[in-house]
Amino acid sequence: MSPHSKRTLKIVIVVEQFNPNKGYLEYYLARELTKLGQKVYILTFGWSRNILRKIFEDGFEMVSLPYIGIINGLHIPNLAGIIYIVKFLRREKPDIIHCQPIFSPTNLLLIQLKDLFHYRCVGSILTGEFNLRNMIKKFLFKLSIATVRLVKNKIDYFFGLNKNVALYVSQTFSIPLEKIEIIPLGVDVELFKYNEAERISVRKRLGIGLDDVVICHTGRLIPAKQVEVIMESLRRLSTNFPKIKFLIIGDGDKKYLKYLKEHALRLHIENHVIFHPTVHRKYLPSFYSACDIAVWPAAPSISILEAAAVGLPVISGSKFFYEELEKYKMGYVIKRGNISELVQVLNQLVSDENLRKKISYNCRYLTTTKFNWNIIAKRYYNAYLKALYSKEEFNKDDS
Repeated sequence: MSPHSKRTLKIVIVVEQFNPNKGYLEYYLARELTKLGQKVYILTFGWSRNILRKIFEDGFEMVSLPYIGIINGLHIPNLAGIIYIVKFLRREKPDIIHCQPIFSPTNLLLIQLKDLFHYRCVGSILTGEFNLRNMIKKFLFKLSIATVRLVKNKIDYFFGLNKNVALYVSQTFSIPLEKIEIIPLGVDVELFKYNEAERISVRKRLGIGLDDVVICHTGRLIPAKQVEVIMESLRRLSTNFPKIKFLIIGDGDKKYLKYLKEHALRLHIENHVIFHPTVHRKYLPSFYSACDIAVWPAAPSISILEAAAVGLPVISGSKFFYEELEKYKMGYVIKRGNISELVQVLNQLVSDENLRKKISYNCRYLTTTKFNWNIIAKRYYNAYLKALYSKEEFNKDDS
């Protein structure tokens, strides 16, 4: 154990938007770090037109800044916000600034101020998929590459969700692999766990038979999720498996949701498909408990680990982010949007209850022992300590 491992740090996590109800990384990380005795601030935008400070019941504090505009999801703080940032740094004297993402205007300002206020900067570059479908998006992506390369020497550690992300970040942004800490996403295993009573209750409420096999998909509905791929797979499977159901939980793009409902009619599977509005994350475990398999055939989703924690075998079309699903026998990874592969995998899972139970056990065990937010937060804390102290000093024995 490091001689510094019991030190209380002041940690500022900087994100563009903060919604504790959705349970993204910044919420869980702030909550678990606070449980570990650290002083944690969330620096964000959009809660108020003025500067707002709020202490959450989990013990961390949020500071919301005003802004003058948003470019590609990145907020530009106004003059009052910039002045407040400088005063905040002078008053609170943080040890660590955790940038999500590093190339946002606010984080670039904080990176430039690090030597003046004597803190360390760490953070992520790749937190999700980049949309490069038009010239503007491609230009902004190239701009982010140039920006990160300019400031990379001021960043003490970078974070990558897995080896694929770390390698991509290293090659694209010219960052040595030894400066990239691989830390996966986590899941709240106390909230997301199986409940037999809720399984029965939700199925009864939704008109689903106890012997039906239910496939689910949750999250914001956008074309990049390719939910229609699941529908087409369902059409092919429904002849041999008349008791199969597909539960879609979520809202989002209204045109896409309308398309999906019409598509179910075109495929003549409307009796197998159930649409349900977005559910607060506190109630999602009940819906997952009512299901048997979870599928995200294209764009990645944080919901994958949540479903796995409840014990659902998961299928992902995002090999880049979720290649380890097969390695840990938590589910399957298919080629993005590949209907034939999805049909093949679903056919195995729907027809073999014992296989589902075996994978379900692996999912619960691994999310509890490897992807538990309590464990993930400790890994981030150790990375912060490595950023604060030299490697030799960090590895010293307490003796």
